[in-house]
Order: sequence, then C-alpha cells, then structure tokens
Amino acid sequence: MRQFAAAHPNSVQMVFHHFPIQTKHEWAVPAAAMSEYAAEKDKFWPFVLGVMDLQREVQSADELYSIASKLGLNVEDLKKRLGNKDDKAYKAVEADMDLVDKFGLNMTPTFFIFPKDGRVEMANSQNVLEVLDSPKYQKLLNGK
Repeated sequence: MRQFAAAHPNSVQMVFHHFPIQTKHEWAVPAAAMSEYAAEKDKFWPFVLGVMDLQREVQSADELYSIASKLGLNVEDLKKRLGNKDDKAYKAVEADMDLVDKFGLNMTPTFFIFPKDGRVEMANSQNVLEVLDSPKYQKLLNGK
C-alpha cells in the first residue's frame, strides 16, 4: 500500500491508525506505543517494518528495544517514556483503539477508501488493491 500511495501522490493519502490486538499479541500495545515514539523521530515506518521483518510474534520488550536501537532511537529515553502510561505515545494508541471500537472493526489491516463521491468503502489486505484497480477508482486515480 505504501508503494501504491507513493505512485499516486496527488490522489492517494495513506493514514495509519493502530489496532493492537492485545488478546492475541502480548507485545502489540507496547510495540504500537514504541512506533508512536519512533514517529516523533521520523522513524515510524522503519520501526514498523523492522517489527514486521521478524516474520513472527515479538517475544520480548528487549526485541523491540533492539529494533529501536538499530534505528538510532534513544532506548533509555524510550524506556522512560513507556514507563509512563500517560505518555502521549500511549495516548495516541488509546485514541486509535477508541476509533476501532467506534467503527466496530474486527480485522487488521482494514482500509477505508474515501473517494470524491463521498461513499466510503472498506477493504482488507486481500482485496484492497483489487478494489482500487476497479474502473471506478481508476478514473479517480487517473484524474478523470
């Protein structure tokens, strides 16, 4: 999706919101909060992709700190910030989780497509590119 958005800079904007499923992924909320910290340092995507590159469940906080360290993030500052559940990184994740509840979402990722006609459409990772490749969206993507 990042490549697709980059290929259509005048018609596609990608906005990321967290949906950490704590019941399935023990380290989901701390990882999401760490990604918010990374975002403050312009390292959001490198951090998220570093976690995804594991190709498995995160096993410990140290594993997440290692990814942060490799990106040049200040791990001691990160630990201090994440020790405070009132930190703005956690607050950002909580706000996203409130949105998830508000919309009744139950899968990740979920993509919301907001075309100019005002009809919001949802897609998932299996069909989002297919939806965007439909004639309706191709006209919008090509500026017609």
